This record gives sequence, C-alpha cells and structure tokens, in this order.
Amino acid sequence: SADRHPNADDLLVEQIDCGDKTGPRTVVSGLARFLKPCDLVGRSVVVVTNLAPSKMRGIVSEGMVLCSYMGEEKDEIVQVIAAPLGARAGEVLVMEGLEAPQPDAVLKSKTARECFKRVMAKLSTDGCGHVVMSTDGGPIRLVGATGPVQSPSLTNCPIG
Repeated sequence: SADRHPNADDLLVEQIDCGDKTGPRTVVSGLARFLKPCDLVGRSVVVVTNLAPSKMRGIVSEGMVLCSYMGEEKDEIVQVIAAPLGARAGEVLVMEGLEAPQPDAVLKSKTARECFKRVMAKLSTDGCGHVVMSTDGGPIRLVGATGPVQSPSLTNCPIG
C-alpha cells in the first residue's frame, strides 16, 4: 500500500513486501512530488533493506526505494527502479559475475554506512536503462535470478 505522509506533503508512506517473515516493511520515501500513492501499489520495486531504521516526521522507515533521476528542482524526473520481471519478494540482487553477497542485516557501523554511500555513488543507469555499478574494469549490471534491474525509461543517469 502507499499513502501520503500525514505530516509531510513531499513524503509517501509505503507498506512493501520485502519477503520478511514479520510481514511488509514500512518505507517512507520522498516520492510524493513525482508519484501518486496509487502509482506504487502492486509494483515490484527494489528496496535497500539493511539500512538502520530512521524516523521521518514521526514514522519509522525500514528501507529505501531505489530510483533513477535526472534534471533539477521543478524539471526533475524520478522513476522507481523496477525489480526484474518474475523476481520474488525478498530476493537478494547481485552484481553480475561477482560472488553472491553476504549483506549485513543492518549497516550499524559508521564504516559500513560510509561504504554504502561509496557504492551508491557508483550506481547509475546505462544506455539501456540497466542499473550498473562503475568499476575500474567497466560497468557491472545489477541482476536478479530472472534478469537485470532497470529504470523504466531513464538512461545514463544516477541512482538514489
């Protein structure tokens, strides 16, 4: 589900099935300028689930929805990153060709949070809209068991 945040015009509050045994996670995102709540319902999205929970205007957020974006201020375009077609809720995504990750349950230490920021700074979409990480050896695609992760239509732009 998705609703407007009761205390912030620019925030949405989503209940997202991330495959947790405890049920859907509450995720607060700054997407209200770009999407109506009904635009998110039923979509398969990519969520970073190992961030420390944080309170946003009185509601605890337990994840971050990944988006591609371009432009600035009133000309900014933001699109929610789509999970690969057929991906299951809670599936761990990997960088193509690399070993399966062993992610921390929660990024608690300052070092882990800084590492996450460095990785996020290297994520973008390529000319096909696939989410890639820049490396010295060239871009590596983010993939699930059924295919690549991608932006609906934004290419060659950052991820956040």
